[in-house]
Amino acid sequence: MDFYKTCFTPILNCISPIILSLSLLKEVILIDKITEFHPSLTIYVMWHPKFEKGKRYAEQIHANFGREIQSDTIYRRPGIPVFYKNEIKNKIDLNNAIHTVVFALVEDEMVVDPEWNSFLEELWKQIENTDENKHRIYPVSLSENAFNIEYINHINFIRLHDIPEENYIKKFVGSATHEISRLLLNQPRISKEDGLSTSPVSLFLSHAKKDGEKLAKSIKKYIYDQTSLKTFFDANDIAAGHSFSSEINQSIELSETALLIIHTDTYSSRDWCRREVIQAKLSNIPIVVINIVSIGESRSFPYMGNVPTIRWDGSEEVIADIIDNTLMEILRHLYTKKHLESLTDIYEVSDRVHTISHHPELMSFVNILKDEGDKDILTVLYPDPPIGYEELQLLHSIKPKFRFLTPTMLPILRYAEEAEYEEPLDILHDLKIGLSISDSPDLLDYGMSGTHLEDALVEFSRYLLVHGGRILYGGDLREGGFTEKLYNLVRSYFPEETQSSHKIFNYQAWPIYLKLTTEIRAELNKIVNFKTVEPPQVSGLDENTFLKPDSTENRVIWAKSLTKMREEMNENLNVRIIIGGVIKNYKGKYPGLLEEAYMALREEKPLFLLGGFGGCTKAIINVLQGEKTFELTEEFQKQDKDYLDMVNEYNSDPAVDDTIDYDTLLKFFKEKGIESLNNGLSIDENLILFNTFHVPEMISLVLKGLANIAKK
Repeated sequence: MDFYKTCFTPILNCISPIILSLSLLKEVILIDKITEFHPSLTIYVMWHPKFEKGKRYAEQIHANFGREIQSDTIYRRPGIPVFYKNEIKNKIDLNNAIHTVVFALVEDEMVVDPEWNSFLEELWKQIENTDENKHRIYPVSLSENAFNIEYINHINFIRLHDIPEENYIKKFVGSATHEISRLLLNQPRISKEDGLSTSPVSLFLSHAKKDGEKLAKSIKKYIYDQTSLKTFFDANDIAAGHSFSSEINQSIELSETALLIIHTDTYSSRDWCRREVIQAKLSNIPIVVINIVSIGESRSFPYMGNVPTIRWDGSEEVIADIIDNTLMEILRHLYTKKHLESLTDIYEVSDRVHTISHHPELMSFVNILKDEGDKDILTVLYPDPPIGYEELQLLHSIKPKFRFLTPTMLPILRYAEEAEYEEPLDILHDLKIGLSISDSPDLLDYGMSGTHLEDALVEFSRYLLVHGGRILYGGDLREGGFTEKLYNLVRSYFPEETQSSHKIFNYQAWPIYLKLTTEIRAELNKIVNFKTVEPPQVSGLDENTFLKPDSTENRVIWAKSLTKMREEMNENLNVRIIIGGVIKNYKGKYPGLLEEAYMALREEKPLFLLGGFGGCTKAIINVLQGEKTFELTEEFQKQDKDYLDMVNEYNSDPAVDDTIDYDTLLKFFKEKGIESLNNGLSIDENLILFNTFHVPEMISLVLKGLANIAKK
């Protein structure tokens, strides 16, 4: 039960404020233009295939810089796309993103491999020859021999080899965060010869001398000893004749500063401290609060809210965490601004929204009205997750016709013309959408891992639920913590009184549903509607006992049961979305996603095929395009002896009229072709969907197709 709860609690947590924001939009329109999507920033982590720890390090890097999809809904990670590369067959296409950062994990295997040396040389030249200094490669030393690698040894390394291995990721994240921030600020790279450039990221240490100076000095010393950051400590760090306001404004012109507040008992009583906070908020720079209030305050300063807070326990170790968290907040702030701008481009609404990189508060109106004028109607875009329903009501008490949307709600602007309060906009009109996402055997070939699939599952669920879709899912919702994520998503985006209408329909085949206890069903009752499908008619079958697929006879029963479940699900859905998928070691008569795609096309139901995660979906796409796909042939599938025995037993039953026949199945797909997808997208748009590995672009195209289908 805990595993189910762990999976579904983040997606349901995310769904109340959207209703108020969506209620501003009504009339649906259709968009035909294709917008090419370029992420604002992409990270690649490279390692030699013989380096056994490479993938583990890459996944830890992804966990620090990628989208945070854990159970807590305070998304403080930047959400930067992170991809993996441990082969050199294919080049990195720098044109896929506005900025590309490559981290090469250099150890002995990479050093002695001439092909990898040549690959890195070519990549370095490619990066150096691009315009506007938009891309970076950072070698990371994991061996004392790392500097013997050819061609890129003149670049300043992120040095990890001379510290204990348990500290590798912590030091890497700090160094990488700073350097990525510098890239987004368009500052020059650090070269080996020149040492530090003249404009590192700056921290303003705001404190009251009476009880905050000691910690401020400790932080300043740590920054000086351990980092390349620049600090403003107090009046002594500001040139004579220059005010704090002038200094901070000068830094803000380069967007390079964060304010680190040391919140003590006397802080709020100091007018200078209060002015620093207000100036920082008006300047839209990142703010982090260190809370060390020991006794209390006669009056807390109200404008220190709506920012990350860290509690200091008096230990030196926490200082490192404070700096790391502040650096990450700077990067999140810089990336969020650029990312939101790229999303407004893909949804073709950049001229209709005002973007901010923090969650809106009453003080936000000062800058919004300064930039936009005293408008009565405006759409403000801010980062996910959405603020609370009660916060939105407070904002609307000032500007009743302002719309405050997160990226999850952004597609509404693409399909809406009129702003009204009376009724919410459902662009999907309760379409029942079968969402099929499962592991791909070749994920690493596409630069991804299972974490990327989990992220796609959460993101698609978020967008589909928020925009009025009903999700039908045939997998185990406990896997990957999806239950808790779903629960948190719905809870965050929908008011409590409407959450029950946004349940996911979870189809379970026999005997899998026998694992569902009454306690699990009761626990998930608010977010999941379980649909159990009875087993096929088999003589002597005990329907109340779990049947293991450990014999040929049992595997035949499993195959028939899974097909029965998929047929019932297909009958009840309007649309099918397919991502990834295994091509061997499955329990059905065919690979699961292949069978689901076949059923959708057979019944002429709209089908979306997302090929960016490889797997069975990519194989189906290849067949639809007339290409030979060995993995979906009888010859390939029957290499598995257990499966071959099951097929022979299955097909020998005279009562079976749907024998397992790959030749006929492949002929069906080839004859159908791309034109049969019937998914509201053009051929060109489907070709993009077949190949893109950017989740925002996938979601944009799928929502466009679904909106067109719903309109019909």
